[in-house]
Amino acid sequence: FFFNDTATTEIYTLSLHDALPISDSDILRDSYGRPFIPGSSFAGVLRHHFFKHYQEFSNEDGSESVLLRDYFGHSEGDEGESSRIIFSDCVSLNDADIQIRDGIRIDRKIGIVEDKGKFDYEIIEPGAEFAFKIEAGVNNKDELLKFIATLQRDIKAEKIAIGAKTNLGFGRLVIVESSLSLYDLRNKHDIIQWLKKADNYFQADLPEPYKYSSDTFRIEFDFVIKDSLIIRHYSSNPAESDSAHIRSEGKNIIPGSSIKGAMRSRAERILKTLAVEDQTELFSFLFGNSSTSDKDNGKRYDGSIPSRIKINEVIIKQKVEANIQQRIKIDRFTGGTIDGALFDSMPIFSANHDIANKLIVDLKDPIDAEIGLMLLILKDLWTEDLPIGGEKNIGRGILQGKKAVISYKNWSIVIDNIDTVSSENKNKLEKYLKALNDADFKDHMKVMRERYYMREAANE
Repeated sequence: FFFNDTATTEIYTLSLHDALPISDSDILRDSYGRPFIPGSSFAGVLRHHFFKHYQEFSNEDGSESVLLRDYFGHSEGDEGESSRIIFSDCVSLNDADIQIRDGIRIDRKIGIVEDKGKFDYEIIEPGAEFAFKIEAGVNNKDELLKFIATLQRDIKAEKIAIGAKTNLGFGRLVIVESSLSLYDLRNKHDIIQWLKKADNYFQADLPEPYKYSSDTFRIEFDFVIKDSLIIRHYSSNPAESDSAHIRSEGKNIIPGSSIKGAMRSRAERILKTLAVEDQTELFSFLFGNSSTSDKDNGKRYDGSIPSRIKINEVIIKQKVEANIQQRIKIDRFTGGTIDGALFDSMPIFSANHDIANKLIVDLKDPIDAEIGLMLLILKDLWTEDLPIGGEKNIGRGILQGKKAVISYKNWSIVIDNIDTVSSENKNKLEKYLKALNDADFKDHMKVMRERYYMREAANE
């Protein structure tokens, strides 16, 4: 396997020399300094994936099925069984390119960066190759082959991501090369091959995979940068510009965190306009919350709340050019230039609008009102009303919509021109906008509280 997109883990550096952390959140490394992914991380991701999306692995009451517990193991008090599947660590095969990204935490009440709210984290750049092995010992051969076929299909379809920040487009995998050996331990030849750790390739076709099910609402948005864009990345080289647009593996990108931050800010404005109550709590259940407590609501979460919105990291395919621009800071009292306040930045400028860039937004388990909220945000992105990135006050970051594919459950709508949407599609989408306008979110919040709250916090 190798990574098709950026991946990162939340675990601190491990080395024989007890090296100090490089960033606030480092990639896990082995004793040789090579990045690797623990088998436990992959096992946990797969267990959740099969439980969430396949009825064979979950019961109607929301509990794990016998099949899932049999494959991945389980424990209840002093009782339990070990997993029938053994996952090796994912070991790096090449010199993985590691980059440090910057992040900030925004104070939602005043709209600026929190005090001491800057942080950074390491990521593995696209193209890093990893190798790993999965061993499974089960009694039902056909069932095992069906599991393998499902796993292979879902990785190819990029339905499985691993590591931290997967909701920002990190951790996507692509299979480069794989092989399958099958050993029948009732057969003497197969037993010898297994003991010798020799290959015993399975040559036949794999069976039909399990049927995938998901209640995910998806928007695929094709757009171009209208004029210019900068999402700042700061170089340690003093000869370079003070800030430049962020790149990954030599390609200009728009990080998922920048898009998600803009979407969250616009969603807050929309809900304020609609006078929706309990916005802080509602946004925690929609965009996630990394805090284990929320004193504003007097609640205590059972761990962090994961975001239900997933956004890809956009690779800019549109032809753009990077140019340095000098700027100054003005003293508002005297009207003159502040001493030593000359700085430059290097945004990217649109060279043409021939090739579009693609943004994909997934919303898990939505209610109709949340879909309506996403549709209004899409409209604002499309109509140049929601800029992305930095220096928005001087006109940067404006997008122009070219096409959108909106899909949910058993329907899909293609919009090539936002001004000429058919009456049929308008009526279908209007249902969700009306749900947003009429929603009080009380029933939805009750379900979310039952899912995430552990207990009431003491009044302070």
